[in-house]
Amino acid sequence: MADRRAKFESKFRNVWATGDTGISLMQMTTIEDPNELIKNMFHETMVADEWNVVSSVKRSWIKNGGLNYDQSRHHLTFITSDDRVAEAIETIAAWSVDQEKKEGVPFDLVVTPLATGSKEYIEWVKQ
Repeated sequence: MADRRAKFESKFRNVWATGDTGISLMQMTTIEDPNELIKNMFHETMVADEWNVVSSVKRSWIKNGGLNYDQSRHHLTFITSDDRVAEAIETIAAWSVDQEKKEGVPFDLVVTPLATGSKEYIEWVKQ
């Protein structure tokens, strides 16, 4: 196994890192237009990369014993360095207050630390 890993690392050393990368992926959905949130997060350098998928995003949840759903949501994915995660969570939570009141469920932000990826991309995100 060590020989196989060494061969992989020598062949793909420029495209693959393993172990603690120091960056995280954050995902959430929102019914609100996220353009101001996205602009602010880039301006404050909280995120390095972002995807906003609008087409065919549906969220379902239980409220007052009944099934609720919305089919016109934004699915946001952010990439950030681990040292900016807490600040990004606070910013998103503050921005999501009105939406949370309307829907009766907390905002659905999920943060996932990344364990692998392109070395160059990881370094770019950290900068």
